[in-house]
Amino acid sequence: MANNTSFSLVDLAISLMVIFILLFVATIHNMGKSTETAREQLMKALQGQNIGYEASSTDPFTVKSVIPDDKLQFMNNKAELLPAGKEFLDLFIVKEAQAVCHGAIKNKIQAIYIVGHANSIGTDEHNLKLSQGRALAVMMYALNNKKLSEEERNCLFELISVNGRGKREPVLKQNGSEDLIKSRRVEIIHRVKTAEELQHQK
Repeated sequence: MANNTSFSLVDLAISLMVIFILLFVATIHNMGKSTETAREQLMKALQGQNIGYEASSTDPFTVKSVIPDDKLQFMNNKAELLPAGKEFLDLFIVKEAQAVCHGAIKNKIQAIYIVGHANSIGTDEHNLKLSQGRALAVMMYALNNKKLSEEERNCLFELISVNGRGKREPVLKQNGSEDLIKSRRVEIIHRVKTAEELQHQK
């Protein structure tokens, strides 16, 4: 009788453990689907800006803006925006605000990273400051756009984070050598909230 009771308790414990594991796996799966859906919704909202977007293959939370090469590049050793960059941002930031600051997608965006880069000419310290200056120039010009409403400006200000990568991520030519001109650039990367963060805000 005692042995039967012991076996029953062991069987019960194993059954409960299996149920717990299945529930845990199902929860993780659903959280992953939630994050994937948020990223898909973001990409859909961002469409129609005359530039491309690509979902990261290594980071399930990010979407990178594919900016044409001649738009957000800089003169050597300079952080000032060129006319082409200003013209691009005049159109981009208005559509960006329309995409991320309105509707259901608004609460699913964690951050917008404006990331500056430099080429390999010069010291690490100099290029880090230069790349930060380029990212800051993009942010300041974009947020000063008079077509943005006060609500949109505040929304973007809360989301945008500026970062400088220095010369760590150069653009390479087909032959493997650095493209010094294309390396002087700014990238815009969107990050959606994790499934856990989305769950907590409900």
